[in-house]
Amino acid sequence: MKKLAVPFVLITAFAWVGAIISSGILESLLIIVAIILSIFALPTAWTIITIYRNKWKVEGRKGLVHLVKAIPSLVLLLLAILLLFVGGRDPDSAINSYHI
Repeated sequence: MKKLAVPFVLITAFAWVGAIISSGILESLLIIVAIILSIFALPTAWTIITIYRNKWKVEGRKGLVHLVKAIPSLVLLLLAILLLFVGGRDPDSAINSYHI
């Protein structure tokens, strides 16, 4: 499971990036693929992070344990920032549709 987790998460990330930069039917297809892959990739990544956190806690590597504990929060913050920048670029979006 450890050997497949990283490529699986990377493929999911590439599917999301492809969905963001594409348009039309390809965008719809990539969004569907990215959602399906995310359903499996997120719990897989969380499990691998927990496995390594527990392993390093037993080995006494406190710095790595704190770093790994912060990764989910940092990823969520990064995704929120990315969503704000990507979501705000569409001139016809509801955010930008108010004109004076």
